[in-house]
Amino acid sequence: MDFDGKNFETIATGIRNTVGYTWNHATKKLYFTEMGRDQMGENIPPDEINVIAGGKPHFGFPYVHARGIKYPNFFPRCLRV
Repeated sequence: MDFDGKNFETIATGIRNTVGYTWNHATKKLYFTEMGRDQMGENIPPDEINVIAGGKPHFGFPYVHARGIKYPNFFPRCLRV
């Protein structure tokens, strides 16, 4: 968005709980952390670092988490918790 809050644009979806981010001016890439959801098991899914390098990616939340771990409420036969 612009500094005045106008011209808002969504650049990515499916992101959960971003805590930190940084912009690489040379490559025009945005790097950010994403905290995995809780109560799926010990260290599952893992937290991750993602990058947006163009397009409008979907990072999976709430359907799929880091390393392709599927959320059981959406995919009950794929993962049992």
